[in-house]
Amino acid sequence: MSDSISAAEFQTQLNVNVYSGLISLTILFYDFALTLSDEIRTYWGTHTTLASVLFYLNRYVSMVGNTVPIVVENLWTTGSDFDPHKIRACRAVQTYHQYFSIIAQIFVAGLLIMRTYALYERSRRVLIFTTGIALTAVIVGAYILFSGKGNSDTVNSVYVKVGCASGLDIVVSRRFGFGWVGMLVFDVAIFVLTTWKALALSREQRGGQSLFTILVRDGSIFFFVMMASNGSNILTFFYAGLYTRGVATTFTNVISSVMISRLMLNLRLHAVEPSMRTGESTTLYDPHPPISTVIEPYYNPSTHFSDDSRLYDGRLREDDIPLEEIASSARRKP
Repeated sequence: MSDSISAAEFQTQLNVNVYSGLISLTILFYDFALTLSDEIRTYWGTHTTLASVLFYLNRYVSMVGNTVPIVVENLWTTGSDFDPHKIRACRAVQTYHQYFSIIAQIFVAGLLIMRTYALYERSRRVLIFTTGIALTAVIVGAYILFSGKGNSDTVNSVYVKVGCASGLDIVVSRRFGFGWVGMLVFDVAIFVLTTWKALALSREQRGGQSLFTILVRDGSIFFFVMMASNGSNILTFFYAGLYTRGVATTFTNVISSVMISRLMLNLRLHAVEPSMRTGESTTLYDPHPPISTVIEPYYNPSTHFSDDSRLYDGRLREDDIPLEEIASSARRKP
């Protein structure tokens, strides 16, 4: 199926692609610069765990995996003569975005599963439920993406001196869109589970913080943004123009990576070194929260514990520090 558009509409759609890519790249590196000091203080020099490995993979693979194609698609400049090699390269880069998304979303899903598992006091039912949805989403998405015809994924490729201009056939575009639906279902499940826990904790608060504060700390707001971004990306595959189908894929990958990195850093800052942040009250830290949210041993070499230290109602060894503290730990004991 082919589409025909005017020259003005063609230029408008190319501009949307360029702006979307550059905005995504700006967010990615700007956030990295803002949070690098927190990463150094809370992750560097600590024991390697599954959560920390996933954190690094999510953070740095996202930077490398998104930067190169964005630069190629938007800044690759060639001469005025037609270059078939560039056309083929642009098509490959566009298709690459969809395949890279599978890898990027696996890292994000792994961290979300671990965090939700901890939030529900290491419930096996929650672990099995979230892992099952994630695996199904990845398998179905991979099958949909890899089962298509590689050479017909892009149509109406136009040679331009700067950047790329490869259209996406509507049939293939819808196939890619369905490939993202599984991750949207997973995002919705995580959002519902987290919000449900936050609502339950808010009812238990005794003159504590507002529901919005609890939602922010427990990650509900983070997950809502990720879910909305994913949903918007799916809509572009079904309803956007020839040269803007899937335009939000890179933005969705970047937002997911940035949000989960922020969440993991915030959890470490609250749980490990709550007094690090200038001017913030340390009353957020309670050594005796009502439930345990530990999913991994974490040891900071600069932290010292006495022989009598009792962390988290005695449920942890002295060298174990929680990955995270959920909203219930914000309460003070009377």
